[in-house]
Amino acid sequence: MKRNSIILMLTLLLTAGLAACSNDDSSTDDTLVRTTWKLVGFYTQETGTLQVAEPAGCDDCYVISFLQDGIVNGKTSTNKFEGRYIVSGELISFKDCSITEVNEMYDGERFFSTLIHTTRFSVLNKQLRLYCNNEQDYLLFKQR
Repeated sequence: MKRNSIILMLTLLLTAGLAACSNDDSSTDDTLVRTTWKLVGFYTQETGTLQVAEPAGCDDCYVISFLQDGIVNGKTSTNKFEGRYIVSGELISFKDCSITEVNEMYDGERFFSTLIHTTRFSVLNKQLRLYCNNEQDYLLFKQR
């Protein structure tokens, strides 16, 4: 009986110790972690229109994945990119992003440029909106 009590106490202490040492990184939250999104298009508030990203039929184009530890990667129309993302509430920023340098086509430059200037996000009904600097225009994604 005494041995079981000692084992139980050691287990509780070990669990408490691990919890106290956990790395609570508040720079990301679980909303986006381990999700992948495909761009639907570019929404412009001024005209109230959604422009579908070209080429429209490309399944591998304009994809973004949010990995653990604040890592992000994805693909434009031609290139691959990676970097870090930081989330605080509904605010988001992308840092240290690098991209391959194959000649970009279609809406690739617009996609990447808008992405790295994103300041806010929202997720609703398996749709992700990444808002640009003006807080009205956004990239609209569907969840994969």
